[in-house]
Amino acid sequence: MYPFLYASRSAPQGIQSYAHLAQLIAGVIEHVDENARRTRWNNERVAAQFIARSAAQIKNDKETFYMHPCVDLTTLAGEALCEQGYSPIVVVEELCWVNSGVRSGHIALEVDDEVAGTFFLDFARLNTVRAGLGRYYSGRHDVEAYRISRVPWSSIDPQQPLIAQLLPAEQVDFFRTTAIAKLTAENTDETWAKYQRELGPNSKLTLCEEL
Repeated sequence: MYPFLYASRSAPQGIQSYAHLAQLIAGVIEHVDENARRTRWNNERVAAQFIARSAAQIKNDKETFYMHPCVDLTTLAGEALCEQGYSPIVVVEELCWVNSGVRSGHIALEVDDEVAGTFFLDFARLNTVRAGLGRYYSGRHDVEAYRISRVPWSSIDPQQPLIAQLLPAEQVDFFRTTAIAKLTAENTDETWAKYQRELGPNSKLTLCEEL
């Protein structure tokens, strides 16, 4: 079921480490799926709540906006890992789109595990979750990272929105304003219908290992 079970020659503990890692990541993804169903919001809610909720607020709502949900999904994943005794690192990418020059951002997690070593978890495009051994890397060619920073989860207040604790306030405001303008313009019946055609109305997060 999990490609992690197929140990590579570089695996620290071979098949056992992969089984351990597969179980850990599957549990985190299940937790995120249960607490952040991807749904369509109206534009007023997008403007008010996009990347502006704490983990408790996300879990209370049980949903997130279907476009660009990586911040909410990463928030829940980081919390789940902390509850299991891990201290994740949040990788913050400040990006520039190659074709347009528009600036945006993305976040992912790095985790040190005493059995399997370091691995990353990345809630990427649509419902795809990337996971792999070693430090996080993007693998995308349509954007370039002009700044990458790492923030320990131990410095994160779970009662506050995650993104507000990763960047200076003026940068958060810039990214929110830019993202909200784009999302509200694209939040059409046609976009939502395309999403549902591609993934289905009750689609789950899908793990894609890159080892």
